[in-house]
Amino acid sequence: RSDTCEVASTAASLAVTAPTPRFAYVANYDYPFGTTISGFAIGSDGSLTPTNPPTFPTGRSPASIVVDPTGRFLYTANYIGPAPISGFTIGSSGALTPTTPPTFGVNNSYPMTLVMHPSGRFLYTNNLISHAVAGFVIGSNGELTAMPEVPAFSPSSMTIDPSGQLLFANTGVVLRVDPVTGAREFDEAGIARG
Repeated sequence: RSDTCEVASTAASLAVTAPTPRFAYVANYDYPFGTTISGFAIGSDGSLTPTNPPTFPTGRSPASIVVDPTGRFLYTANYIGPAPISGFTIGSSGALTPTTPPTFGVNNSYPMTLVMHPSGRFLYTNNLISHAVAGFVIGSNGELTAMPEVPAFSPSSMTIDPSGQLLFANTGVVLRVDPVTGAREFDEAGIARG
């Protein structure tokens, strides 16, 4: 197919999909002025239909989006301003409703990436100001409770292995993740080598 679908951005930064029913969301980064996510329903033929409404407000310059494994919650890392993480519940139509409270994290921490633990119980982001990895416990209503930060040399990108035991930062830092508490600590090697 060669169909196109417009988003409300000239600089979309990331798209993610949610589990069944299937929806796609695009971060409308537009540094430094973007403040929305575009939502789409994914048809059985792969076509995209805008949700109603087609966009949802976030903090400034949403740089990253993650959806929890159950498809109930969506979070954005907002690169600029006093609302570093926005949280939403995903409705049956794909519409997003802000969580209570709607934002989380340390003011002006410049997060660029979000990583969801495979269990869906923990969320991690970078903090470029404190040069650390911040972690949150995800509550039953999508609210986030902060865990202590762990130094990681200002990572701008991170990923977690499928087992949820190791978190890797693009600075070479490897953190071991406790599957019960979500706490992070340096792996025995501390820094990836080779």
